[in-house]
Amino acid sequence: MKKVFATLLALVLVLAACTSAMAGTITINNGVVGQTYTAYKIFDVTKAADATTDGYAYTASDAIKELIAEAGTNAGQGLIFTKNTDGSWNVSEDANFTAQGLASFLAGKVSNFPEEIQVGSVTISDTDKAIDNVGAGYYFVTSSLGSLCMLNTAAESVTITEKNEAPTLAKQVQEDSDKKWGNAATAYKGQNVNFKLTVTIPNNNSEDGLGNGVKANFVITDTLPTNMEYVSDSVIIPDWVKDTDYTITVSGRDLTITLMQAKLASLTEPATIEITYTAKMGKNAVAGVAETNEAMLTYGTYTTTKVTATVTTYSAEVFKYTGTDTALAGAEFKLYKKVTVDGVEKKLYYKNADSIVSWVESIDDATFYVTTDENSAKVKFDGLGKGKYYLVETKTPAGYNPLTSDKEFEITDSNVTGEALKVLNSTGSQLPSTGGIGTTIFYVVGGLLMAGALVLLITKKKVSAK
Repeated sequence: MKKVFATLLALVLVLAACTSAMAGTITINNGVVGQTYTAYKIFDVTKAADATTDGYAYTASDAIKELIAEAGTNAGQGLIFTKNTDGSWNVSEDANFTAQGLASFLAGKVSNFPEEIQVGSVTISDTDKAIDNVGAGYYFVTSSLGSLCMLNTAAESVTITEKNEAPTLAKQVQEDSDKKWGNAATAYKGQNVNFKLTVTIPNNNSEDGLGNGVKANFVITDTLPTNMEYVSDSVIIPDWVKDTDYTITVSGRDLTITLMQAKLASLTEPATIEITYTAKMGKNAVAGVAETNEAMLTYGTYTTTKVTATVTTYSAEVFKYTGTDTALAGAEFKLYKKVTVDGVEKKLYYKNADSIVSWVESIDDATFYVTTDENSAKVKFDGLGKGKYYLVETKTPAGYNPLTSDKEFEITDSNVTGEALKVLNSTGSQLPSTGGIGTTIFYVVGGLLMAGALVLLITKKKVSAK
């Protein structure tokens, strides 16, 4: 029984030792939700036998020694490797060693790491924030955000704080009627619409700028809606040089803008980068149906959520009627808007050629629509944006009075209702004056003759009485 007990006790001690060795955790404080953090065990750590000291001994495998030592101690690593009798390498530091220098070096060598040193990872969520089952060691923790952390996990659990923040992306579109930027705009068919992408590069806690944090390109993928087309060479990034600081590729409806790592790494403080470009509203856009443009930013394995902006085209329908909503055919209409150029207001007339809208200065070049169906008597000006418009009746059906003034209406986000564009024609007996005396002279003369006859009759009666 003593032997059995001794054997069981030994097993318990062994199991306890194994559990203790694997019970450590690396908790990521302030980790970015959805981002994966990976831990690599660079060195094994052994605590000094003398409990009165807190010294540690570090050892490395051949693979790690070769990886780190290949650049020499003068490349910022500042580590000295001494071969042990068991074949491992004892690791010590000289005056040149800094954790930041080693971290920067390792960040560029992750793809060369031997597989066995990757000990775990965690994708941050509301409940998962720690890398479990790690033993004592000297760890390098990284993520695509540029997190570069060195830590000693001789303790059972260690918490590191993510001091970097994820880059963000925002998207806006410009409303032409008031030139304001927002999440939605309107446009006429054929109009060039301005879009803006805003990239925010936050703090990465680097000692010498973003260079130590940004280790990959920022790739923005902007997908245009079905009925919009990118206007060639319209991308503008102030103070950035095309094909050097950024590149542009277009494939179908996908516009890809790549912000180069070298430029990003040269920034010395958190920055906001504004990117503008232009897209054209196509002729197949449907009135009242929003065209949705979406974009996202990818940095390493990190991708932002999609951001969107919408563009909508509208139409204005005219109903020509007489009496009690009785349709009236044979009326001709044209449309114009007012614009101010260099302080001078002028009219621009609506022209529709193959469903593409343009605005011309001469009413003779404008597109006209005639009500032809006596059952509906409706015409439609298609593909308009927000703003005030004016309807002019250029031909009136025979027997009806023309409009005395142009009809003003406004397109807003709620579109135009049929009631707003009902146009009444009526008949009547009163004719406008031409400025001449017309029949008035006959009325005056006739009145004088009648008055004279009356005077003559009265005089005659008095003579007869005498």
